[in-house]
Amino acid sequence: MKIGLLLELEKRTIMTTPEIRRSVEIYLAKGELREAIELMMQVTETVGTNIREKVINLSGRFYDLQQEYLQGTGKEESIHNEKNQIRKALLELIRELPDAPAAPPVVQPPVNAVAAAKPDPNAPIKVYLSVGTPHNEIQQRYLDTLKAELAKYHIEGQTLGSTFWSVKKPLLPIQKSMEEVSGCIVLAMERFYAVEGIYKRSSTQEKKIANELYATPWSQIEAAMAYQAGLPLFIMKDEAIRGEGMLDPATHDWMIVHINPEKPEDLLKDPLRAFLQSWVEEVRAFHHKR
Repeated sequence: MKIGLLLELEKRTIMTTPEIRRSVEIYLAKGELREAIELMMQVTETVGTNIREKVINLSGRFYDLQQEYLQGTGKEESIHNEKNQIRKALLELIRELPDAPAAPPVVQPPVNAVAAAKPDPNAPIKVYLSVGTPHNEIQQRYLDTLKAELAKYHIEGQTLGSTFWSVKKPLLPIQKSMEEVSGCIVLAMERFYAVEGIYKRSSTQEKKIANELYATPWSQIEAAMAYQAGLPLFIMKDEAIRGEGMLDPATHDWMIVHINPEKPEDLLKDPLRAFLQSWVEEVRAFHHKR
């Protein structure tokens, strides 16, 4: 949890209603909307269900905005206006809080903390699966086939917004997930199609492009985070996508292969199957060393 007011809340048994109101107002004044929501989620554990339901709904609306931002499906002005509406609703809610002190929920430790912390040896090995939300049947079919193949090796992919969620800004929960998994697989497929464009416009290196395909920027970001974390990294790039940065096989030493999203059956045949198996062995070795 972020150091600051929320950390202070953890240290204390009780916050009075005026303190809660003041804390939420400070978060909102600083533009820290998710922190304000988290604080309200904690303190409304002990108040009326009506207020609690409203906070949950606001949390859901904020999560939806994050998904629109990550997927590039929302307009900046629309997202900004929606955040202002959530901010206004939170200000109204803190006025509805009862004047009695409100205590955060008390989490009881497990009876046997050591046993509870021991990992399940039969649980699938978790890896980070970096993939943009499929926007057509071809991409969805390829993703489903890949997940089915990973399951055969007893490996489970974790994807922000698909298998786990957070109201925090995206980089923070992704970073936390990277610390808990044993590998990363990047499935880079088309997100943006440029009919025409110009590189380095108005320069001596100006170059016109046409019919270029690009993956979501999160393929680059999450691949770089996995590499920085020292995770076994496997990048599967649509052969039609422009190879830049982390998606350029000529500039680095991590595993990267070209795929055709229209042929998911290639995952079941060599050489792609052999590449996947090689990465799986790296993941298993990394997992057993943790």
